Amino acid sequence: MDLLSDAIAAVRIGRPTSNRLSTGSAWCYRFAPYDGAGFHVLLRGTGWLVPDDGPPVPLGAGDAVLVPHGSPHTLSA
Repeated sequence: MDLLSDAIAAVRIGRPTSNRLSTGSAWCYRFAPYDGAGFHVLLRGTGWLVPDDGPPVPLGAGDAVLVPHGSPHTLSA
């Protein structure tokens, strides 16, 4: 395993889930509040992380985002 996988496995609790979104040109996905923490990885292109309680954050290919405490947010491109 790599370092990130080891770290996630060490703190995993609850019901882990994963999804892979394959999108076209413009897209937007809203994440409602949830228990636990989450993360996103942008594999290609550019996009935005828009937290409910903060300014938009630009994202590029290879960027990873940790979302602590299941904070509501939006991902878009």
